[in-house]
Amino acid sequence: MPSAPGRNGCRTLVFLSLVALWPLAPAGGQEAPVGSPPASPAVASTVPAFPPFLPLALTPFGPEGSVTETPIRLLPLTPPMETLPPLSIRTFLTVDEEYTDNANETKENRQAEFRTSVAPGLAAHVDRPQASLDLVYAPRFYYPDRLSDATVDQNLTLRSGWNVSPFIRFSAAEDLLKSSDFSYQQNPGARPTGTAEYLTNQGTLEAAYLPPNGRIGLSYSNVLQRNDVPGADNGLFHIVRTDAQVTNPRLTLGGSYTLTRGDFDISSPYWEHSLDARATRVLTPTVSGTLSGLFTYHDSDRDPDLMIGRARLGGTGAFGPYGSIAAEAGAGVFAQQNDSTNVRPSILLNWTQPFTLFSLSATYQQDYQENFQLVTNTGVTFTRSAGLALSSTGLLFRDLTTTLTGQWVENRNLLPVPGPNGVVAGTADRTWNLGAEIRYLIVRGLSLVLGYTATIRTSTEANYPGFLENRVHVGLSYQYAIF
Repeated sequence: MPSAPGRNGCRTLVFLSLVALWPLAPAGGQEAPVGSPPASPAVASTVPAFPPFLPLALTPFGPEGSVTETPIRLLPLTPPMETLPPLSIRTFLTVDEEYTDNANETKENRQAEFRTSVAPGLAAHVDRPQASLDLVYAPRFYYPDRLSDATVDQNLTLRSGWNVSPFIRFSAAEDLLKSSDFSYQQNPGARPTGTAEYLTNQGTLEAAYLPPNGRIGLSYSNVLQRNDVPGADNGLFHIVRTDAQVTNPRLTLGGSYTLTRGDFDISSPYWEHSLDARATRVLTPTVSGTLSGLFTYHDSDRDPDLMIGRARLGGTGAFGPYGSIAAEAGAGVFAQQNDSTNVRPSILLNWTQPFTLFSLSATYQQDYQENFQLVTNTGVTFTRSAGLALSSTGLLFRDLTTTLTGQWVENRNLLPVPGPNGVVAGTADRTWNLGAEIRYLIVRGLSLVLGYTATIRTSTEANYPGFLENRVHVGLSYQYAIF
């Protein structure tokens, strides 16, 4: 474990950091605060994206996109890559003080704690005809008040590509996260909580043939998931994926096949075959229809085999200059060897609409969800989730933005999973996450951030009673463009 100064030394370090930050901020025009959403042409800020409900490590790649071109994964202390020009390097520093009334996230014996975070970082963005690069590296020096030791978290995310010829592209991607903060998993319903450290690492290499009317791709991903608790069911996964797409101005057809080998410390190893396909038809300049399907066969070495399927019909639409809506509905299927077949509605709804003074976004989804390859492995769940976000625009307060968020996740566990973070089949976890944040741009590049988060977790599992936690934090964020 890396050495770190004591609590008093840490407070001195924070004070000196805040003082040192102030004169660095250059005078002049305004720019978006670190961590704020990118501006749209009509408003000064947009609705912040919801944390994905299928989070770290395996991103649920669709058949129409490259594995290595999924969005950069950003954590709370890193700036948005969308604000960077085509060739740029930025440094940033965030100093944050947080108070929690339930540091170990337990139902009984709640213990409060102050936490200090110092997070320097580097962000680079290159977008050239021959090559591209997006890189964010942001370690966090983390100093809890009394209940746990000081640690150094690691956060690295990378996307890169090289155009060998007009039609051939080689790409690479890397997502590394080592932390003891469960909220960094960006999954409100995650089972691992408290202050136990975890590591998730995914690296991907891809080669793609890119003719004008489509693509053919082949990729390999290596995924490592580790939890630093006794008896953890850690996992290592090897994933090979091939995908193809054909498109014209009116119709897009895409599909992929994925072969996965998964190995655990406790659970049964497995082979998995997954096929998915999607068709999109342009109906009008603002409306498109979609048809999608998924079939996954999970071949376990020791446990009964299982199958997950899904078919949806829906569409997307645009209204106004920047409003959008997407809706898909159909059926999801889950079947286990020597057991009955379960069929449930499969639904996906997304709506985003900017207004003059604020922006609003809402989402709802429900489906059978496979979690074997996640650090939050809970086997297979039937998951329902909903989210709502409200964000003020620059027209309301020029240098101040406010954001309100609410999320709800319900996971019904369908399989038993061993280990301290495992689950009991037939139980259900429900999580409510409420957040508020105020971000004030003091001078160019320097922002003051105030935030509050409440998390409520309940469960029907007798040995997992749930918890209630309130977090309040205040911090300063500064970023400087080298070029």
